[in-house]
Amino acid sequence: VAPALEPKSHRRGKRSSLALLLALAAAVGASACEDTAENKATSRRVFDEILNHQRYELFDSLYGPGFVKHVGLRSYDLAQEVEAAKRMHTMSSDLVMTIDLMVAEGDKVAILYTGEGTSTGPLMGLPPTGRHVRSSGTTIYRFAEGRIVEEWTTYDNLDILSQIGYSMVPSGSGPRGD
Repeated sequence: VAPALEPKSHRRGKRSSLALLLALAAAVGASACEDTAENKATSRRVFDEILNHQRYELFDSLYGPGFVKHVGLRSYDLAQEVEAAKRMHTMSSDLVMTIDLMVAEGDKVAILYTGEGTSTGPLMGLPPTGRHVRSSGTTIYRFAEGRIVEEWTTYDNLDILSQIGYSMVPSGSGPRGD
């Protein structure tokens, strides 16, 4: 059985539909690329302007309503995040946060960073030691409508405490024997 031939008008219609579909896919792809680039630029602004230059007033324009930060099993809101950023500079007045690697896909931006500074103020109630500290961590931001609405961050607090001269000492003289 020979295949049925379609009239030229149907073939033109299919080609037009295919062309429209390809144009739409390209536009959506371009929009996604623009969003990804904008999300990366916003992430860089957090590190450069807020964390390194203490422009805390930018939190309200870069972070969205209902923002939640996850660190380990704890969650924080935007007000707590602003206070944490301020405490970082109280702990180390010369703190510099450097983005070592940034990758974006969809509505998320992942960052590997290094923080470096001198212990010039209290950290978790412990007095400053004047020692230099350098530590790395990771942050993942999730964006909605161009603003950060969720964050997951990890870093090694024990490493930071050790570098500034504190160590974790067990409370007993040996292992617990319950």
